[in-house]
Amino acid sequence: MADMPIISVNPSGYPATPEASRGLAAPRRVELMRAWTRIGALFNTAPATTRVDLEQLIVHTAGVARGDERLFVMAASWIAEHHHMVDARRLGRYLDAAEPSTSAAAGAMCAMAAQDTTGSTALKAAMTHCRPLALTEPLFPVMARHPGLLALIQQETLPLFAQWGFWHNDAVLKRNAIRPIGWILQHCPELWIRALLGTGLDAEVVELVTTAPRTVADVVRRTGASYAAAHASAMRLRGRGLLRRQADRAWTVSPEATGVVRAVRHRARGTR
Repeated sequence: MADMPIISVNPSGYPATPEASRGLAAPRRVELMRAWTRIGALFNTAPATTRVDLEQLIVHTAGVARGDERLFVMAASWIAEHHHMVDARRLGRYLDAAEPSTSAAAGAMCAMAAQDTTGSTALKAAMTHCRPLALTEPLFPVMARHPGLLALIQQETLPLFAQWGFWHNDAVLKRNAIRPIGWILQHCPELWIRALLGTGLDAEVVELVTTAPRTVADVVRRTGASYAAAHASAMRLRGRGLLRRQADRAWTVSPEATGVVRAVRHRARGTR
């Protein structure tokens, strides 16, 4: 990995307004960088030591990354490189509840990541849950302090940002600063189940029933899936030998699969 550049960060991030550098803004950005480092983004921060919830990480990053261009670009680069690991349905659920600025920023981030992908991807599905800003503004608010630069950015704004209500003229990803999937799976056991089962409802159901037996109604409440979809998922997983149904109609991991799944959960709780 010697050819991979480490993306340096400082305590306040860049670019950032003086106001954003005070209070909780800077520590929050570093916390997010540590999470991205854990899953393979080459910041010079120590990696997080607890499991990463990928879809929550994407939305939380969109909420603060307009104060730090490097965080925005690195998140977009990771998503571009590993979009097959993103659960589009789950991400969409979080985006539906996001604040307007976060929603628009997530749309811009996904659009930047999706610019060289083809076909139906998690990114394109996620963007259907994002909403553009009503009034156009700089993607990175610090640019408003530099009228000459802002005027140039307005003139050269790329359509992929304009569609979300932002002025910005640079969509260059840093794919060479993102580790490959083999490294990620070696260091992030929280992603093993979705690597094996895909990023849909089946993986989410297995994750849920490893913590406690769940009825189909429980799965519906926790995932937002329809009853029919949750039931079909449980039946599908039973057919593969991964789940079994108890006498009280709750689903649990089958005895044959328990050892493997528990090992995944144990490693995912606090290891790198």
